[in-house]
Amino acid sequence: MPGRGAVSVVYQIVAAAFLALGLSACGDSSANYFPLETGMTWVYRQTVITRNKGNAGGFEKSELASAATDLAPRTVGGKTVVPRLYADGRVLYFARASDGVVLVGKSESGEDPPEDITPRYVLKLPLGVGATWTSNGETESLHRTFLGGYGAINKPVAADGPIVFTVESVEDTVHVPAGTFHHCLRVHGVGSGKLDWGQPFGMLTVTMDVMQWYAPGIGLVKRVRKEGTGSDGPLGAELDEELDGVMEPGWLG
Repeated sequence: MPGRGAVSVVYQIVAAAFLALGLSACGDSSANYFPLETGMTWVYRQTVITRNKGNAGGFEKSELASAATDLAPRTVGGKTVVPRLYADGRVLYFARASDGVVLVGKSESGEDPPEDITPRYVLKLPLGVGATWTSNGETESLHRTFLGGYGAINKPVAADGPIVFTVESVEDTVHVPAGTFHHCLRVHGVGSGKLDWGQPFGMLTVTMDVMQWYAPGIGLVKRVRKEGTGSDGPLGAELDEELDGVMEPGWLG
């Protein structure tokens, strides 16, 4: 990730370009909620709050900047996919299907070949209020903190399981740093997975609750994700993510 000064410059550039493009509203509600276009870049502000009852215990709050850029399409396993590169080096591979957008692969680094995964719908048509679909999901923010000889050590905690997504609205108005967006799609996902914690908790149920807003022609503009093992369990996390700016393809010249 770039330093704080570099992030500030990125914010200024993105915000200026965003306003110059006149992208203060979502446009027609029938437009594409999940663009896949080479060179399109999204910048987000993230706030992560975690509860940790490991050896270090306590609460932690982090404020981060994140970005994602669509790379040129490529062929993977005979399918045309669009790689999306994230600021932490991860790459997710998306494909268009006749009934929606599907996540079909991932890699920890752009240097690594994509790992095949069971396809997961990101958005599944039709997208009317009440529409539902189920995709596998996994935790993003949970971690366990230990006190080692050189200070605290954070280890990610992974759990996965099915998440049921439901379209709750197609007419939300969303206010984020990038602007105000109308006619937005609100999708709510609820699911859970299992985690073997050992003593004293044993096998735990990890709940995952995610609310996502998509703007036509722009994509994801806001996300609130909660993960946890219950009020009496050892772990909890909440991720709040808001769009800070978007760059159209070719903004680098």
